[in-house]
Amino acid sequence: MSTENITIIGAGVIGATTAYYLTRHPKYDPSKYKIRVIEATEVAAGASGKAGGLLALDWHGPSTASLGELSYKLHKELADEHGGSEKWGYRALTTMSISTSFKPRRTAKLPPGLDWVEEKGLEKASLLGTEETTAQVHPYKFTNEMMRLAQEKGVELIMGKVTDVKDGSVTYVPKDTNEEKTLDSTHTIVTAGPWTPKILRDAPISATRAHSITIRPKKPVSAHALFTSMTLSSGKAVAPELYARPDEVYVCGEGDHLTSIPETADKVEVIQSRCDILVKQAGELSSRLKEGQVLARQACYLPVIERGMGGPMIGAVPGRKGVWVAAGHSCWGISLSAGTGKVLSEMILAGEAMSCDVGMLDPSEVL
Repeated sequence: MSTENITIIGAGVIGATTAYYLTRHPKYDPSKYKIRVIEATEVAAGASGKAGGLLALDWHGPSTASLGELSYKLHKELADEHGGSEKWGYRALTTMSISTSFKPRRTAKLPPGLDWVEEKGLEKASLLGTEETTAQVHPYKFTNEMMRLAQEKGVELIMGKVTDVKDGSVTYVPKDTNEEKTLDSTHTIVTAGPWTPKILRDAPISATRAHSITIRPKKPVSAHALFTSMTLSSGKAVAPELYARPDEVYVCGEGDHLTSIPETADKVEVIQSRCDILVKQAGELSSRLKEGQVLARQACYLPVIERGMGGPMIGAVPGRKGVWVAAGHSCWGISLSAGTGKVLSEMILAGEAMSCDVGMLDPSEVL
């Protein structure tokens, strides 16, 4: 009996969920399919380990609406099946939009339950998502657990940097040597995020760097995600996003294109001054955060599709045999990850996506 070799390039959240769902597909048989994941640095080394982790049911445009609904449902199922509340911080959230100013033109009241934002200076507060429509995971923990569960079913994780993808083979350099190795690959799935163009040269994906911090308050805060519009005491208008986790608050700011994407995720430059700005902004919004302990100052690159419908590419690469791609999810990679892995497993093992409509995300639309 011949074995089909499936190679996934990139152990971020898309690669990990794809490996997971391949091993859960009814047609998966470890005696017939050999699945490998090749990762240059570590699991969840990029945005998959440094994102906010917001999940949204119905915030998506026409091209990703069906995928977003599926993925939101699958995240809940994964958490229920594998203890996600304890293992990767899955929980429902209330999501708010708030506007603040050091000189407010109007006053507003904090919504019931939001206990870590100063009411002074609050101009407006409105509901964006309820606990029925928004939730969260800790991305690093989620991605690593998906990979661990895939490995339990026989997936092999290889540490190395891919140097070439041909129809039927993948060449890489193992992390601990300088000697190239080539693997037979019946199906090669590129899930390399912003590094995808280094493997698929024509992929229309650019990289936006995003800085973030995490802060541990002195006591737990309510389960809210906040999209803000703040006028600071300096007069500057800013819009940080804040996601309260069970044991910390994640804060991120606007992206930048000041530096090109490095060769690997472990070489991403973190500009400390941009993290300091986020610390100050969080402190102006919340005394709890101002008094808290800064745990992490970090940066990552988000993969952004430069043309087409604006959603990710998911499917077969046109003009190639057995080469697939799932990349370009931008800030929605965590939210759409479960659905992406599910439909890719269906495409490869069953010949078509059956769980949702991803026709508008066909790579032939942009490649």
